[in-house]
Amino acid sequence: EHIVITFESWNCQPLIQKEHNVILIQESIGQRVKEELDKNVYHISSFSDYPSELYNAILELNYTPTEEEVVVLNEPHLQLNILIAEDYDINRILINEMLMRYNITPDFAMNGEEAILMVQKKDYDLILMDINMPVLNGIDATIELRKLHIDVPIVALTANALEGDKEHFLSVGMNEYISKPIHPETLHDLLLRYAEKKDAGLVIQTGEVCELEKLLDSLKNAKKIMHFNNEVLSRLFDSFVMNTVTILAQITVSVEEENKEAVKVRMHGLKGILRSLQINHLADICEKVEYSDGTLSSEEFWDLTNKVLKLLASIHEQKEVIKEGITCLD
Repeated sequence: EHIVITFESWNCQPLIQKEHNVILIQESIGQRVKEELDKNVYHISSFSDYPSELYNAILELNYTPTEEEVVVLNEPHLQLNILIAEDYDINRILINEMLMRYNITPDFAMNGEEAILMVQKKDYDLILMDINMPVLNGIDATIELRKLHIDVPIVALTANALEGDKEHFLSVGMNEYISKPIHPETLHDLLLRYAEKKDAGLVIQTGEVCELEKLLDSLKNAKKIMHFNNEVLSRLFDSFVMNTVTILAQITVSVEEENKEAVKVRMHGLKGILRSLQINHLADICEKVEYSDGTLSSEEFWDLTNKVLKLLASIHEQKEVIKEGITCLD
């Protein structure tokens, strides 16, 4: 009895493979192939129904589409510098094939430790980070990168996402996650999103900007109240940036999901951090969003939430200038 697996291939090419009693067919040509097979066939709708070990084993079969079966898709050429942290050869090949359609040539790291070193030597627009890797896994690598105040967007790659994993990925500083095997449409949407942010100068940076002088006055006030020297204040600001990278990502996800209650919870935590550094003008907006029931319309709620995101992002963008300013505080 043959095993038949139907799926949409990662390089969008119809595939037919008949070795080891395993037949791979793309869904779009599946009916024609099925008609040519005998009736003893077991159908599986996608690779997600299979354990990752079998998925990896099947991928290593030697398959080659015929010329007439190849479908060429025209994708936009994107100017993105991407780092892929992935230890599995086949996955690297598949991701590279997909990115070639966008005229993107990514860099590859075999583990989290290599990824950290590479990010410190080159500016990347996006990191695709596998979770399970030797030497240093994706979670620990992300934590280390955020400790180094590297705020490049990090997207987790995972074959077996469980309930609660999304929240965990965000809590350590990742921006989002996608499941393996990567679906072409998912990658398409992801790349376009980050390309648009890059083209807009990180969209979030435009519009609202946290004034440097106003922010330094707030930090100077915090220094006076807490009797800290500039060195201690600088370390506190570093901690603030690292913690709010995660909060920024969490609020962004809640906005995309239109989850007002989740936004309010995040605003409560952010408000406390901002108050500790006397950044009260931003903390006041967080408080308005947190206690918005009956006081703000839905449109006002989301407008203020987006204002917080933009102001917080502008602080992150100005962090080096702010740290330099801290050293000059009286």
